[in-house]
Amino acid sequence: MAERAPVWRLIQEAIVALGGTATNAQIRDEIQRRYPDVKTVTIQAQIHVNAVNSPTRIHYTQNQRPRIANTPIDFLYFLERGLVTLYDPAKHGLWEIRRDSTGALTVGIASDADPQDLDEVELGE
Repeated sequence: MAERAPVWRLIQEAIVALGGTATNAQIRDEIQRRYPDVKTVTIQAQIHVNAVNSPTRIHYTQNQRPRIANTPIDFLYFLERGLVTLYDPAKHGLWEIRRDSTGALTVGIASDADPQDLDEVELGE
């Protein structure tokens, strides 16, 4: 039996299938329809991991170092609570994970990066 794709990839497939903008519940339902073993809490957590403007993304292993949001897992943008769309740096601004003046990690618009000058960083599956 083939190994299932990582949950972030299932979320990406689901939002594309849903037209590029969807509620967290729609994404969850789309994934669980095909993969009923994937837990709701895992899907919800991964949505925050993948959303460039989610302040809680810094609490997950994948996002615990400063970096520009240009990796394969940086593909969602929260429009409002519970509603995400595909992240487009040209439209939403180039986001980053950075350290604030106290040294704590935070998310925000990158101040000195041009999205056209950045190469996408590859992450392992």
